[in-house]
Amino acid sequence: MIGNPSWNSVLLLFWPMNSLTDTAALIFCVPDVQSLRESLHGMSCQYDWIPVAFTANYSCGCSVIPEITYGELNKQIADGPVQIFDVRTPEEVEKGKIPDAVNIPVTAFQEAFKMDPETFAKTFKVNKPKLDDNFVVHCYMGKRGAQAADIATGMGYAHVRNLLGGYKEWAEKEGIPSEGVGHF
Repeated sequence: MIGNPSWNSVLLLFWPMNSLTDTAALIFCVPDVQSLRESLHGMSCQYDWIPVAFTANYSCGCSVIPEITYGELNKQIADGPVQIFDVRTPEEVEKGKIPDAVNIPVTAFQEAFKMDPETFAKTFKVNKPKLDDNFVVHCYMGKRGAQAADIATGMGYAHVRNLLGGYKEWAEKEGIPSEGVGHF
């Protein structure tokens, strides 16, 4: 085997294709391409299985989006400035927001991050992150934040993280009412 994939992070789905033969379809849900390669290599070496197809499609939600917790975000804020992008709608943001978070709705996120740095700065009143800058995205509960992080990752941003639990969890831990402030 090439390495030791963490079997705690590998989900294997098995469907028999034909009751008369050993033919079966396997779907590996793994955190990264290397884990998939190691899993397929292990299956071929150990069980004489021959992988006939290998596909990794990150644009269809298969990528792993790094997350940041409430505690980690607060520590990062205390240690120095951190860019936070709120991808909820402006109407949601009016009802409550994380201090200094910049609102760029997820529906406009890709176009905003395609802007040149000067236009971005004029439009949003903050510097556009560089491809290797750390920044955080969030929505109300996490889904739109994950979408924005996936968009940014696909555009080459290496250190974007989605706030685990979104604004809802942040507000609860800050003691701020969050009911009616957002949606999924």
